[in-house]
Amino acid sequence: MMADESSVVRVWLEPWQWGCCGDEFGVGDTVSWRLGPAGDRYDDQFSLGLDRALAPDYFEDHHIDLPEDAPLTTGVVRRIRRLLCAYGRVGGKHSYEYAPVAGTVEVSDAQRLERGVEFPEPLQSFGYLIDLEIPGPKGTPA
Repeated sequence: MMADESSVVRVWLEPWQWGCCGDEFGVGDTVSWRLGPAGDRYDDQFSLGLDRALAPDYFEDHHIDLPEDAPLTTGVVRRIRRLLCAYGRVGGKHSYEYAPVAGTVEVSDAQRLERGVEFPEPLQSFGYLIDLEIPGPKGTPA
């Protein structure tokens, strides 16, 4: 492998995890994240109308599936896609559970992820897709 070989991988960021423990960042910034293989983890998102061509290679995790001592992957953010959709109540009028509504997905590019950004009603963020340039061939984070 040549010393300057790199690849771009797509990473899914969940808004609640990023909002809790993530740092603000933008295109061109260097970040260090714990990544796990996405596999079919986000397949249900594609039933909402998200283009399968946007399927992530990895997910970023702070709390759920990766141990705290999992290695960090450092890379440069090359693109940020914000995924928005409407949410609707499921389980009847007395339910407090909400879920994304199929067919309402909007994908837009962003230069930065910052806290406190308001989205046009009734849309809410349900994910971010980050193109991350990492050293080495695709499939070799950390």
